[in-house]
Amino acid sequence: MGSNVVYERIHQQGTTNRPHVIRPRYKKALVFNGRVVKRVNHPGSTIPARPFLSLTEQDYQALTHTINDYLQHALEE
Repeated sequence: MGSNVVYERIHQQGTTNRPHVIRPRYKKALVFNGRVVKRVNHPGSTIPARPFLSLTEQDYQALTHTINDYLQHALEE
């Protein structure tokens, strides 16, 4: 169970970023709020966890049942 998007872990678990400088990678400048700048001093941030993947006890039971059924049929063939 999961997701293949890069930011999935951050949304699921949350994170804290330290202050850092943001510079353009492929251009000479950045545009923020209509201003053109060569770099931006990011103050850091705390992103709270916003879990979207969760399994209940019923989910675990259903998964166990599905896996057992699959293995039983695979062994009978």
